[in-house]
Amino acid sequence: MKIEYINANFVLFIHMVVIDQEFCEYGEQVRYDNEMRGIKDTNLFNSALWEPKQTFDGKDLYPDIISKAACYLRSFSMNHPFFDGNKRTALLSTMVFLEMNGYRITGDNEELYQLVKRAVVEKKSVEQIAEDLKPYIRISKMSKLKSIFKLFNRMKKEN
Repeated sequence: MKIEYINANFVLFIHMVVIDQEFCEYGEQVRYDNEMRGIKDTNLFNSALWEPKQTFDGKDLYPDIISKAACYLRSFSMNHPFFDGNKRTALLSTMVFLEMNGYRITGDNEELYQLVKRAVVEKKSVEQIAEDLKPYIRISKMSKLKSIFKLFNRMKKEN
């Protein structure tokens, strides 16, 4: 199965959505007044974006879809490439990546937010995050969003 990765423009779009006050559903603990949008550090952003694709000696460093998803979650939440909304962007980017590849994350908003928060506070490794994610990931053969996300991802590459 060919893996579909999210591109930079798609992650930026996700970031802009999660910073929007109307989108945020987590309550007061994560939505702050005057949050800043945008990339704070381009190098950290690119590092997070490309990390799941890394290889060594011709082999994937993150060989399966869950470890690649955990890599996105860890990199975007811990690298802090954005001014604000890093954890929310990390979670939604991870969810979209999984959806594009035939999987979905289950769980309510608070559970998932706490999963990301623990990963950051405890400075978890990709392997530890992958283990934490596993109970929430399901195969989604009938994904309604998969084709829409893939199309959007391709359109943003072409522009």
